[in-house]
Amino acid sequence: AFLCFEHPEGGVLAGVGHSSKLVGYNSDVSGYDRVAIGSPVWNGKLSCPINTVLEQTDLEGKDAVFILYSGGGNAPKAVNKLNERYGCPVIELREPSKNAAELEKLAGL
Repeated sequence: AFLCFEHPEGGVLAGVGHSSKLVGYNSDVSGYDRVAIGSPVWNGKLSCPINTVLEQTDLEGKDAVFILYSGGGNAPKAVNKLNERYGCPVIELREPSKNAAELEKLAGL
């Protein structure tokens, strides 16, 4: 399942680490060995809804990977946060809707 979020002040809220209320989100990943979490980059950071997902989801012992996608810029703050907290791969995609070659970074997932 994919969730898409738009918020007029999303970049500002993400910049201060804001979380969003998620309706119907099931944080139970106990039945999965591998978990992939994707997030748009807002103001160089993880999106507000993904902040909530990370707060509510126990990834301990999971083979996790994060996929970040942006309109072109780097997201070093988001990558650093994920590396420090989870120590798992982080794949950055830049303008994947305009640059299909970026999707090749997902090969082998």
